[in-house]
Parts: sequence; structure tokens; C-alpha cells
Amino acid sequence: VCSDVTGIDLDEVKLNLARLRAEEEKISVVYENANAYNLPFMTETFDVVICSYLIEHVDSHEKLINEIHRVLKKGGILFLAGPNKLWPIESHVHLPFLQFLPKKWQNKSVRFFKRGDSCLYINYPTYFGIISILHKCNFNIENITYKHISNNILQSYLKHKKLMDFLSIFTPGWLLVCKK
Repeated sequence: VCSDVTGIDLDEVKLNLARLRAEEEKISVVYENANAYNLPFMTETFDVVICSYLIEHVDSHEKLINEIHRVLKKGGILFLAGPNKLWPIESHVHLPFLQFLPKKWQNKSVRFFKRGDSCLYINYPTYFGIISILHKCNFNIENITYKHISNNILQSYLKHKKLMDFLSIFTPGWLLVCKK
């Protein structure tokens, strides 16, 4: 259990909803209206950072990872989850191959299939692109995408890191544990 928890978002309405929910659940959380590229925290502030399905909503994956690296203490842990660009079904509006279209056609498709107004804020990384950025920051990375699968045959292959990295291409999303 954590003694101090901080949550951030750019959307003040969502922050207020989160505050209300935390109050209802009697959970102590400090919420900050902050930009993930320029966090209002000192260097090496946090033991753990959880970044769950945010990465596809930023323009620069590298800026985000660098800023997380800055605020993590030495030995700190980053839990990073995100959608797989190479998965055939787009994870927000559930249209096949949408993420491979030019932005203009993505937005037209979303409107045509009545799945929303646009997908302007979606910038999918590839699994190997994220791994490359994490390596540049000297994170030690463990891919735990498949750890929850109970299939005995697959479990026997989990010890083969290169195979698991390759198979991550064929998942709707990925989950990484990264140590600074």
C-alpha cells in the first residue's frame, strides 16, 4: 500500500470527478492539473509511476518517457501499458486498420461509422519504438504482457525473452515493468 499517491491530468473536470470518487472511497490522493511533458515535481520524487494507456494520447512518446524518467527515483519502477499499433483493431473506436490511415481519413472514418467526431489525439507507438525509447533512458525492462496467461504451453515459452518480445506484436496491448 502506498502512503502518498499523486494523480495528474490536464482536464480539470476529470480531476474533480477523480477527487469526488477518492473522497467517496475514502482514499487519500493529491490531484494535480499538469502537463506530462513538464511535471511540477522535483527530480527523483517518485518511487513508482503508473502510465496506463496515456502514451497514445501524446505527441511525443520520447518527451513523456524522459519526463517520467526525470521524476522517478533511482531504482524506481515505471508500469507502462499501452495499445499495440500493429494490432488490426483500433482500441478506442474499434475500427479495423484505422491507425494505419492518414489522420484526415481516420477522422472521416470515425464520423462515417458513427464512432465519434474525430481521433485527433491518438498517436500510436509501436512496441519496439517504445522499447527503443526506454533503452535510451537506461531503463531495465520486463515485458509482463503474457504473465497472466494460464496456458501451460505458452507459460513454458515465457522464459524466452526474444520470443516474448516478438509475440508482443500480436497482442492488442502491452504491459511493461521498467526499473530506473
